[in-house]
Amino acid sequence: LLTTPIHVAVIALLVGASTRLVGRIAALQALTVAAGFVGALLAAPLNWALYLFGCACFAGVVYTFYADLAPLAADCPDATESLFRKLRSFVVVLWLVYPAIWVLAPPGLGVMDAETTALVVSYIDIVS
Repeated sequence: LLTTPIHVAVIALLVGASTRLVGRIAALQALTVAAGFVGALLAAPLNWALYLFGCACFAGVVYTFYADLAPLAADCPDATESLFRKLRSFVVVLWLVYPAIWVLAPPGLGVMDAETTALVVSYIDIVS
């Protein structure tokens, strides 16, 4: 809940985003994580509602990266713009795995057991 909002905030700061924009992307990312966590603790159908809310928040993070931060990156030196694109791609692609894990985990469809889920999440945490 703490590190992922910091990650997106640092990427936003890299391209000179306003405080408001940095706060928005960090808040959306925090809501994404919180919704997934709380949703995992609740029973259906409320868990699915929180899952969808978290997905919508993550869609907001992705939208902010592409619609709001990319134009700022285009005005930066080439090295900064290149770094922004790499970090953005890394975050978006790797973090798209988490919703899939949630669906397959016990709170979702239950295809994976709790131990496998913990192992996969730990691996993705290390990679990302």
